[in-house]
Amino acid sequence: MEKYILEDLSFSVDNSNYSTLERFDTPGYRGFTKIINLKRGVKVINRRLICREDLLVNYNNPLPSETTVGAISLQGTSESKLYDIKTDLIHKSNTVFWGNVPNESCASFFPREKSLSILYISVSESFFREYEFLTEKFSDNQLLKVFSGQYHGIHSTGRIPIHANKALEQILELPLNTPADWLLMESALLNILASGLNYFSTREGSELKLTKDEIERLHFAREQLLLDFENPPSIMELSKIAGMNDFKLKKAFKQIFGLPIYEYLKRYRFDQAKRLLTFSDLSITEIAFRSGYSNPGAFATSFKKDTAFSPKEYRDIFARRLYSAEGLAI
Repeated sequence: MEKYILEDLSFSVDNSNYSTLERFDTPGYRGFTKIINLKRGVKVINRRLICREDLLVNYNNPLPSETTVGAISLQGTSESKLYDIKTDLIHKSNTVFWGNVPNESCASFFPREKSLSILYISVSESFFREYEFLTEKFSDNQLLKVFSGQYHGIHSTGRIPIHANKALEQILELPLNTPADWLLMESALLNILASGLNYFSTREGSELKLTKDEIERLHFAREQLLLDFENPPSIMELSKIAGMNDFKLKKAFKQIFGLPIYEYLKRYRFDQAKRLLTFSDLSITEIAFRSGYSNPGAFATSFKKDTAFSPKEYRDIFARRLYSAEGLAI
């Protein structure tokens, strides 16, 4: 069997209907990748893997422009690394991420001896042009802004809603032998997209109307928060910097940046810790201190809860494994 190259995966959508299935069994991994492309502007990639070694796959194709890519983790834990925007995403079972990040260079980490299943869905902006009335009627829906290309970034819709499970089953199991099967596939995909949009409609029904000046002040407050992330300013200090009361600050910060203030700070600290673990020879204790933790044990516990790896395991995987010519860890 010809060796299947995991890094050749492309999220770009073609203007035709087709379905392909690639099975692979190599010294490093085995499994399959099933691709379903709908000519209206949607592609589904179902990837299942069992890894015989830790794999860090550096994709040859960047994320496409004018396209939103969703990642739905069905089984196991893996990690995506978005190099240009310096963001790591942890894909735990039943979690969902949507992102519109044109030409982003990315990689995936798949841990050894774990059974993994991820469903990727690429949606071109052209798909939503016939639903243009939605972007006008529901202009505050953040995910709709991502789908329509008005906003570039990453959004999580939490866990897969129960009502979407039937649609997922159809996507994974439909044989696509008849025109009716293709219509059912498109219906199932619309169900998944609708569940994501509904999440943001219910969550953001009472969004604040912020002026341009208020948004600029929020960005400045965020800069001050991260400037000294080891000893960050208090909420009251940030309120003064942003020129708004603490209630409005907390709500506006989450609305603009997607996370509560101190959750955002924690993510930033972990991102810094990951870089230090990967690119420095500092001890884990020193990295804990530099990440704003006075207790290295608390740092290790929080880090593992967030990433599924201890700091030492993370360093062993990412700092001491090199990319081969094909992008696989050796």
